[in-house]
Amino acid sequence: MHRQLNALVSAGGSPGKLAAFGQALGKEGLDIQTIGGAEWKHDGPLCLIIKNDGREDLDKFAKVCTRLKVPWMSFASVEVELDDVPGSLGDVAAVVGEINIYCVLVLKSHGNRAVVGLGFKPSEADEAVRLLRAADYTADRKHHPNEPDDGVWDERTENLLPLWDDDSVARDDPRFYS
Repeated sequence: MHRQLNALVSAGGSPGKLAAFGQALGKEGLDIQTIGGAEWKHDGPLCLIIKNDGREDLDKFAKVCTRLKVPWMSFASVEVELDDVPGSLGDVAAVVGEINIYCVLVLKSHGNRAVVGLGFKPSEADEAVRLLRAADYTADRKHHPNEPDDGVWDERTENLLPLWDDDSVARDDPRFYS
């Protein structure tokens, strides 16, 4: 679990897109570790982590997104342990200051603590870890344990983020899924 994947399953809404996406991932043998999402004005963004997210599985995920025209990006996952008290998520977000958090997932909870995955732009993840540790949080950037990180997914995200931030680029622009 080293990548948080953001996917815009329905841009402009359409019943059945989540079903098609989930079934396509299943047919590829991709097991979802954790997922979160919502609908906002008929857009359906998801954030998910593939259980065995090595290069082969990420390639399968990309193929599903290309076939279904689902825009997606991959973010570096930083795991941080939080107390289960009101305001703790806000406090940890304040520590990273101007570094944008692109996704948030609860990865596990135990007692009065929770491990939360924060998704960062790959080039900013190490600085986020440094800031979190300096503020006495337990924080680690997650890397895939069985493969070297060749930077392909990081490079893709770094190249797409200027389009993400450009209001003139459509949210379902083909560059996000091709």
